[in-house]
Amino acid sequence: MSSTISNVEESLQAIWAHVLNLPHVPLDQSFLSIGGDSISAMQVVGQCRKEGMSLGVQEVLRSKSITQLSAAVKEVGNSAYDHEEYFDEDFDLSPIQSLFFKRPNTNGHFNQSFYLRVARKTDAGDFQSAVQQLVTRHSMLRARFTQSPEHGWQQRLTSKSACITIYPSIFRSPHRCILSCQGM
Repeated sequence: MSSTISNVEESLQAIWAHVLNLPHVPLDQSFLSIGGDSISAMQVVGQCRKEGMSLGVQEVLRSKSITQLSAAVKEVGNSAYDHEEYFDEDFDLSPIQSLFFKRPNTNGHFNQSFYLRVARKTDAGDFQSAVQQLVTRHSMLRARFTQSPEHGWQQRLTSKSACITIYPSIFRSPHRCILSCQGM
């Protein structure tokens, strides 16, 4: 085996280490033998796409080593992650969004509640910061919908994150709270 590693091997090594939460990944071991599984293989494929490398989940799972896998890597010209978001510009709904707005009695209103149990005591500020990062990272959590007579329902993304407010729970438990997100 050559003592120098290629850029692709180096990238794959870093991605495997990140996904598997390992400090170092050897080049000559299979993904499965160092703790990988089908779910983590999907994460590897996603990370590779971000780096401009195309691989299939089965290729990751069947490879005997990073060196072998590096030969199967194809370069991706335009990554799906290389896109520009346009803020405050209306655009059409996706088909599933259109179906939602055609339902009777929605009037464009949607409310989703969920219960989140935190396993350990967490500072409200830390929790609020984590939710804020989530909203900042995922643009559809900042989507706003409007209806007009000429265009019907349209959506737009706002660059401003929602105002996140944490309220103490009515249950008086340090592990429970009510989270309110209001659009801006």
